[in-house]
Amino acid sequence: MKKILNNFRSRTVWILVAIGFVISLIYGFVKEPFFLHFTDGIGVSGMFCLLFAVLRSGWKNGDFAMFNYKAVEGSFRDYRTRLIEERRDTPNPALYAAIILLAIGIALALIYQMV
Repeated sequence: MKKILNNFRSRTVWILVAIGFVISLIYGFVKEPFFLHFTDGIGVSGMFCLLFAVLRSGWKNGDFAMFNYKAVEGSFRDYRTRLIEERRDTPNPALYAAIILLAIGIALALIYQMV
């Protein structure tokens, strides 16, 4: 539990959340009504972060290792196992940013429905 909370305190996570907010603010100011499109922008930013997090998780687990594999390195199974071992402690800040952005987007959408 403490490890997960430390990941939410990461600077990279909050930079990604801030980028999502800025993009949503720009989208909200360009389109009318502001609050509706700002909320939509938060949701879209969260979904892009989630997509990036899934791709990064695939990279971390060696799913894209076939593009870098050379037969000189031994069997593909050993190569992928070695990659997974090397990338074991690599954090995935986009996942935590996506969780934050999607939670805020859902909360704002519920507020918009009540108003």
